[in-house]
Amino acid sequence: MNALDNQLIKREGRITLTAEEVAKMLGMSKRFVYELAQRGELPCKRFGRKVLFSRQAIETMVEE
Repeated sequence: MNALDNQLIKREGRITLTAEEVAKMLGMSKRFVYELAQRGELPCKRFGRKVLFSRQAIETMVEE
């Protein structure tokens, strides 16, 4: 995900990201994002079949 994508997400006021957006942001595959979430290494919330990630939690995790 490039800086323009990040700015668009922030401008939209979205507080959640999809696995695809997280994968682009972190430079990894979507499959690996789901794997990390399943192992509890990446915080997420499940809503039925939908998995969403907190933008703030991901950004904080990366900064640490």
